[in-house]
Amino acid sequence: MDLLTLNQFSVLLWKNFTLKRRQFFTLTLEVLTALVFPVMILLFRTLTAIKVVGPYNYTSHPINTLPSYLKNSEEWELTYVPSNIDVVTEITENMKRNLNISVKG
Repeated sequence: MDLLTLNQFSVLLWKNFTLKRRQFFTLTLEVLTALVFPVMILLFRTLTAIKVVGPYNYTSHPINTLPSYLKNSEEWELTYVPSNIDVVTEITENMKRNLNISVKG
């Protein structure tokens, strides 16, 4: 920081201090607001009971077949947003071919 920037910063701080000193009520309100809200958050955190749930155990599904709730493939459609990305097109084509589902696109 050069000397001019430091001088401008000190003048700006002095002006801010002078304005705040003239409006004592506003200054007090700003300081109290800055203190009250963090204290309220800490109080609410201590008063709130934390309920830990878990761990959940799910059954594993093989990735080469559909889950049992998706067996009827005539009722399901794969909908996607067409794009020029080759990876997305390849994934969609693999899904369509391997799962025997219709595709809207």
